[in-house]
Amino acid sequence: MGSLILFAIVLMAVGMLIAYIGDRLGTFVGKKRISKFGLRPRHTAILYTTITGGIIPLLTLALLINIDRNFERAIVEGNQLVAQNKLYKSQAEHSKHDAVVYLGQKTDAEAGMRAAQDKLVVYTRQMGEFQAKTALSRARFEKEQAKSLRKIAEDQRALAANELALTSAKGDLDSAKRDLASAKAARHTTAASLKIFQQRVADAQQAVAGLGHERDRLNLDCKTLIGINEDLKLRKKQLETANVYHTGDEVGRTVVYTSETTDQIRVRLTNWLESLSRTAAHRGAAQGNNGRDIVVEGDGSEKQDESIPEDASLDTLADHIAQQASTVGSVVVVANVRFNSTVGEQVRLDLQSFDNLLVFSKGDSVASTVIDGSQPQQEVMNQLVHFVSQKVQHVAIDKAIMPTIDPSTLNRSYGQADHLLDTVAKIQEVGGSAEVVAVASDDVFTNGPLTVHLDVVPPPSASTTPDAHTLDTAVRDAAPSVKGRESFTGHSGGHRNPAAAVTGL
Repeated sequence: MGSLILFAIVLMAVGMLIAYIGDRLGTFVGKKRISKFGLRPRHTAILYTTITGGIIPLLTLALLINIDRNFERAIVEGNQLVAQNKLYKSQAEHSKHDAVVYLGQKTDAEAGMRAAQDKLVVYTRQMGEFQAKTALSRARFEKEQAKSLRKIAEDQRALAANELALTSAKGDLDSAKRDLASAKAARHTTAASLKIFQQRVADAQQAVAGLGHERDRLNLDCKTLIGINEDLKLRKKQLETANVYHTGDEVGRTVVYTSETTDQIRVRLTNWLESLSRTAAHRGAAQGNNGRDIVVEGDGSEKQDESIPEDASLDTLADHIAQQASTVGSVVVVANVRFNSTVGEQVRLDLQSFDNLLVFSKGDSVASTVIDGSQPQQEVMNQLVHFVSQKVQHVAIDKAIMPTIDPSTLNRSYGQADHLLDTVAKIQEVGGSAEVVAVASDDVFTNGPLTVHLDVVPPPSASTTPDAHTLDTAVRDAAPSVKGRESFTGHSGGHRNPAAAVTGL
């Protein structure tokens, strides 16, 4: 557009110059009274001026033709060129559309081919690495399994030996009873002999009680080893699959206080995600464009085929937590896997927040049951185990205490057998119905874990009041033991444990 205006200005300037020259030439001829072609001077001046004016369009046409040779063609073949131009434009539009479609198809095909080739290379490399890791893990597993089986065999032999010793002790007890009966029947037995036989009976009874106690302890240790062996088998099965995480698995959780600012909450969430990334990397995940082995794609409310950029998700979550300061003191942020993640692939997560409310205060009664202490020891033990593994667990679930996820845990901690046996002994000391109360050992929030101790309370009419026996019960999978506090937990199988996972003693 600018060049066209410049061209018009140049033409206008040339025309004005020629007009001026023509005017000056006519004036000059008029003043000199020049006569040409037999005309009068005045008519000669008019002729000169007219000829000069005619030169203007001729010069303009010559200038245009000299600048662009297509201008001459446009004058001569203008109508034909316009018709051909319309036809060529129509054909060009169709050709352009066809070319765009073809290029799109070609680009998609090439992109699909490159993606398939890249995935094939990655999967081939990952398969080799995974097979090597699987072979190493399988060797370790078989070594640990063989060690566990040897330990189980040793315990079973010890148990069999104790059973024989118990049988022998019972035989000694029966023999002592027969001797005592014989001594009583024989009136001539001295009082000293009677005391000796009574002492033998007492010793035999004490030996029977000790051997029975040892047998129960070995039974519980044997169950523990069997549980460990089952977990090792489960771990082997998990190692034989290529998935790092499955859809819905919880990768981790953290507690965030709403009193912090939005920026502080954002920094806390970012640091937490860095630790989750290291855990995912240890399990075989790979880094993505954000420099981590995990990426946040939403808050769990999106459809499966939708996602939200990580920065937007974290900003939204931080703002939401900060706005809850007036209603709740802290929230629990949980990271769940969005889709199955294989080895060498970035783990995609959803973040969700839940109010971290106080469920039980320290000293609150969680659940209670009544156990008859006059029953055999094994029956009392079974009822006690059923109470902590069923009733306490159901209370924790009903109170919405969040379940605990720990996929890397292989061990089960079933508690100390001596303390369980002591609890049973306290119940049996009552000699009748005794109330067992599970009391919260500490403040318990939605995030858990629920930790209780068991109090054995005799009925008010009991002649004796045994000391309350305390057994700390950590209802979190593989909860660590604390000095002065014995813990036992259970494992529900898979990756998700119930809120009060005390299922296997």
